[in-house]
Amino acid sequence: GELIEIGGSFRIPDILRKSGAILREVGTTNRTHLQDYRDALSGAAGAILTVHRSNFEQTGFVASPEAEALAGLAAEAGIPYLHDVGSGLLADLAPWGLTAEPRVPDAVRRGAGLVLFSGDKLLGGPQAGCLVGSRELIGAARRNPLARAMRADKMTLAALEATLALYRDPGEAIREIPVLAMLTQGAATLGARAAALREAIGLPDDTALVSGASAVGGGSFPGAALPTTLVALEPVDGGAASLALRLRLGSPSVVARIEAGKVLLDPRTLPEDSLSDVAGAVRTALATQL
Repeated sequence: GELIEIGGSFRIPDILRKSGAILREVGTTNRTHLQDYRDALSGAAGAILTVHRSNFEQTGFVASPEAEALAGLAAEAGIPYLHDVGSGLLADLAPWGLTAEPRVPDAVRRGAGLVLFSGDKLLGGPQAGCLVGSRELIGAARRNPLARAMRADKMTLAALEATLALYRDPGEAIREIPVLAMLTQGAATLGARAAALREAIGLPDDTALVSGASAVGGGSFPGAALPTTLVALEPVDGGAASLALRLRLGSPSVVARIEAGKVLLDPRTLPEDSLSDVAGAVRTALATQL
């Protein structure tokens, strides 16, 4: 259940095989137990690896061992436990109903020797790969000759440092890191922003503001839906697909979605200072309908 494909058709098992590693699958697609890992260990085992299913869900008759148990088993065998948690979530988003993604600090506390995660996605920084864990294993990674060839550039490191500095105050991180601020917008804020967008576009007051849901996306929280208020645009000639295309090709480009023949604008990802420009682009697209 962890031989997953990520963005750009890259597959975790293909990447691992490129390193020269020999993969031994453990358990079954839907149910894997600690004994399955124990049975798979041999004198040649180099590590236990688990990969978080960050862009799809398994539901129903499923089971996986807890990270603490796997860390203990790896310690017994004298090999590292590697835990790929995917999105790099540091903040606690449970107050907003988002609980399905593992947090990096929790993975470390549960005993993983190395925790692997992205610098972008839910962490909110530049695109990068991050490792945290034991000094011994981090040191071994640093000494590998590939570490220099694949090291991050100074601009990436500076952006990552600035992002991580915000997490010293969790409240500030949620306010200042765009992806976290978007995920945690309240219903009243979204409703007011949708109404302001409708007014700025110049739509009549009886134009529907409809209740809907925002998908988290970005390979995180698969299946999670956040309640929002949407501005529904009624296409005239050419249909919804034509109007959505003109919005994407406009200046600035506006990415909308289509449901039930209507073009929907979700204000969750709309910064306050861009409302006027976006409204202008929408007016232009509406005026040039074919």
